[in-house]
Amino acid sequence: MMRGIAALLCMFVLAGCAVLRPGASKPAPAPQVIVQIDAPEALQKLLDTHLDLARLVRVAGGDVNEPISELELRRLENATPAQARALLATEGYMAAQVRTQRESPESGDARAHVRVIVEPGVRTQVANVVLQVSGPLGEEAAGGDNAAQSLVDQWRGAWTLP
Repeated sequence: MMRGIAALLCMFVLAGCAVLRPGASKPAPAPQVIVQIDAPEALQKLLDTHLDLARLVRVAGGDVNEPISELELRRLENATPAQARALLATEGYMAAQVRTQRESPESGDARAHVRVIVEPGVRTQVANVVLQVSGPLGEEAAGGDNAAQSLVDQWRGAWTLP
């Protein structure tokens, strides 16, 4: 029993030693990032709260102060326009134009400056909705089946959007 415990302890110690590689160097710290969102005030909070780039900057710049690698920063910059357009669509801006732009930092400032430029366009307004039922239920309702027609009427009455 004692041999088994000793062997297990030895295995854990040796496994821990494998992590300590001599000569392993730490990657160079990546630049910290400043994100500026140029959008109408009503949309800035939405984008600042939900864009991965802005959220990661908040997390990385907080108490942890984790650096963001250049590769990760480029990935986030490239993903930002599509992500912003999807967020803006939830607010009715279906044809928003979004782009990112890397700004030159001021002299002596090692941080990357990323600008998110948003032109939301015209907000879509839904004026009318028609709920049409097809398939067996629609056919039964159109054929005069009271139960089917009642169910379709309930669905239409339960529609909550103005």
